[in-house]
Amino acid sequence: MARELVLEIGYEGGGVYVWADVESGVADRFVWSTSRFAFADGADGDGPPSERGPLTWDELLAGPLARNQWLRFYPKPVHPAVVDRVRAAIEAAPYPVNHLWREAVAVRKTYRLLGADGRTCESPTPGLLGGNGKDMIYGKLTCGSAVSAIRRWGDAYARHRVFFADEATAKAAGFRPCGNCMRAEYAEWKKAREAAGGAG
Repeated sequence: MARELVLEIGYEGGGVYVWADVESGVADRFVWSTSRFAFADGADGDGPPSERGPLTWDELLAGPLARNQWLRFYPKPVHPAVVDRVRAAIEAAPYPVNHLWREAVAVRKTYRLLGADGRTCESPTPGLLGGNGKDMIYGKLTCGSAVSAIRRWGDAYARHRVFFADEATAKAAGFRPCGNCMRAEYAEWKKAREAAGGAG
């Protein structure tokens, strides 16, 4: 679980900054500060307890954000992990909302990627590699074997397709390289497997 900046709210003379503990694209507990760098290193910062947390989303709305009437001020980009929650707050706001908030939480295309832990997560950027979740193989998006299989088997094959941000993630998830489009990587994987006494 990583601590990530999810809301950055600016106004004349300062701003409010909210971090969340994010795992697999889901924001759980929140901390906040009036200092942009208070939590950058993962520490709790030096502010008073009221400027820390952790808080649930409801506690955050009823506390520091409510006191600052945050939706009146202008936003910086909103983290995908809290877009739905911010959108709901906009609709329920009892006071006028800065028009820039609606742009900040506008629906944007996301991509379903497989993470290192084997779970799917939403990403604002597409994956660099594709794979087959059934056979636990990853390869290039242009892989001839995958393209041929999709043409031949259609949805029966496509439903097992998964995508990865990078090769390190694919490996961490337990996938091995494709023997067709990633021959050098496959040869290295096979050599290591044989050296460890595994099957080829």
